[in-house]
Amino acid sequence: MKTVNIEYGYPTCEEALTVLKSALLTERKIGTKNVKIVHGYGSNGVGGKIKIAVQKDMKRYVANGTIRFYCPGEKFDSNHEEGIRISTRYPSGKSDSDWNRGNQGVTVVGF
Repeated sequence: MKTVNIEYGYPTCEEALTVLKSALLTERKIGTKNVKIVHGYGSNGVGGKIKIAVQKDMKRYVANGTIRFYCPGEKFDSNHEEGIRISTRYPSGKSDSDWNRGNQGVTVVGF
């Protein structure tokens, strides 16, 4: 699974979302099947601005067909519908280092 780190370099939320949009469009265009987005969780322990904005954008990207589905890192396991969907469609996801870890700083995307 390809990893895209949108928190690298401590971007503003707007900058991170621009990187995210560009990465998703590029990966979809070249035929990538799924991507793990590293957005971080925020330093205050309740989810940062970038994580919240990414989750909001994911809903929009599903609605407009940019992505098929997404799975928040905290549900990227065999106990949640989102994780099961990803691992069924892309079995290699089970070998990802964040599978079954509950990592709230990532989101997995399927095209």
